[in-house]
Amino acid sequence: MRNVANERVVWSLRGNMAELSCGKISGRIDASRPNAGLHDVAVDGALQTIDLLRAYRSDITNDKSWPLPVAESYVRGNDLVASYQATDDWPFSPQLYWRADSLRSVGGVLASVSLLVSVQTHLLDTVPQIAVTSQMPCDETLFVSASGGAHPSAVPIDSSQMIPITNEDCCVVSRLRHVPLSYVEIMPAGDFHAIRLGNEGEGAAFEWRLFDEFLEKGVIRRARVHTAIVPRESDIEIAAACCKAIDGLELPLTT
Repeated sequence: MRNVANERVVWSLRGNMAELSCGKISGRIDASRPNAGLHDVAVDGALQTIDLLRAYRSDITNDKSWPLPVAESYVRGNDLVASYQATDDWPFSPQLYWRADSLRSVGGVLASVSLLVSVQTHLLDTVPQIAVTSQMPCDETLFVSASGGAHPSAVPIDSSQMIPITNEDCCVVSRLRHVPLSYVEIMPAGDFHAIRLGNEGEGAAFEWRLFDEFLEKGVIRRARVHTAIVPRESDIEIAAACCKAIDGLELPLTT
C-alpha cells in the first residue's frame, strides 16, 4: 500500500499557535495550552470532534491543567518544540516536541504525529506527575498486542478500565466513526506507569500516566506517545507494525 504520510508535512507558527498539515490529518496546537492538545482536527479533509495528545499536570484531581508559562516555541524540521519555565508550585522545566510524520517508514500509515515529553528539575527527589490523553468518537476500540506469535491479538475495550502494565509496548486502535479509517496510539514500555482506556460519551478516551519514579536533580526523563491514521481494513496489522517500528525511531534533539 502506498504510504501517503510524507507527501505533505507543513507546520506554520504564529506566536505560540501552530497549525499542522500532515498527510490525512490537520489541526492546531497552542503551545501555551498543551492541555488542549492537537485540536480542530480534520481527518481526510473532514472536521472531527477529536482532541489528541493533551498533556497536563495529573496530580490535581479533576483539573487537567498545564501550570507553566512558555519560555519559547519554534518549528525545527518536522518538529514543533516548546520549552516551559518552572514555577515555585511546579519546579520542573519540561520541553514538549510534537513530531509530524514520525511513522513514515511504516507501510499503510496515512498520517502520524508523536509527542515527546522531556522534563528535568533543579530540586532533589521530586515526581513530575504528567499525563497524556486523547479522545475521539469511534465505533470500536481494541487493545492490540504484537508479541507472542506471528499474528497480533486484539481485545475489544467495552468499558472504562485500567490495563495491566507489562514489558511490551502498548497499542490501542480506535475505529473512527463515519470514515473508513482507524486511529492508532502507541506508547513504549517503560515510558509510562499506568494506562486507562474507556468510553467518553459516544467515543473512546486513552490516558497515559508518565514518570512514576523520583526525578534526581539535573536528570532528564523522557516519554513518548506515537499516533497514526491508518485504513480500517488493515488496522490491526499496521498497528502491530507501528509497535515494532517505534523502538528504532530517533529521538528529537533535546536540551
